[in-house]
Amino acid sequence: MNAKKKADDSSGRFNTSPEVRTLVWIRAAGHCELCGTDLTHDFRIGTTMKWGEVAHILPASPKGPRGNATHSVEEALARTNDSENLMLLCPGCHDRVDRDGDNYPEDDLSGLHSACLTRIRLAASTPGEERAIPVIVQSQHHQTLVAIPAQALLTAMSAEGLTAQCHPVTVVFPEPSSRGRDAGYWQAIKDLITEKLEAGLARRGGQFGDKPALAMVGL
Repeated sequence: MNAKKKADDSSGRFNTSPEVRTLVWIRAAGHCELCGTDLTHDFRIGTTMKWGEVAHILPASPKGPRGNATHSVEEALARTNDSENLMLLCPGCHDRVDRDGDNYPEDDLSGLHSACLTRIRLAASTPGEERAIPVIVQSQHHQTLVAIPAQALLTAMSAEGLTAQCHPVTVVFPEPSSRGRDAGYWQAIKDLITEKLEAGLARRGGQFGDKPALAMVGL
């Protein structure tokens, strides 16, 4: 239905167009902007389900939640297809902010909406060639070395948007002495890791800088 037509003559509410609703879902990455719930899957029954709701910050009618003296019919019509005025919420959050409009004012919701979209943009715009040093930490338990395949780490890094800058650095924890894993043991572990990383950086001319990104798995 065209947004210029009221969905219900008795309530005076305007409809948001399907195209704008789709845009709201895309901008929010399918998650509730307040509680972060995934709104594309029903985890209770284990199936894909689109169960989020497009919510208005300023209402779709002059008399809705957060409406005021300046929120006229014309203003409601103008804002009902304004994506900056629309949030993707789970049913629970949607009900709460509309039932208690005084404690969820326009400024607060607009700020939360803007912050949510900023976080999503930041996550999506992380450089595709983000680089890190892969580190595999292996520990020996009862004479058995717990091995972690290098390819498994590299695959996991790729899934997180990280590219390995070099071959994986492997750190193998020695077996504990008769004293067990005391303070001396952990100090030796710290020295071993520092030595391995510094040696790797030195071989590559320190091109990673003082604080390289690390992708670590193990233990």
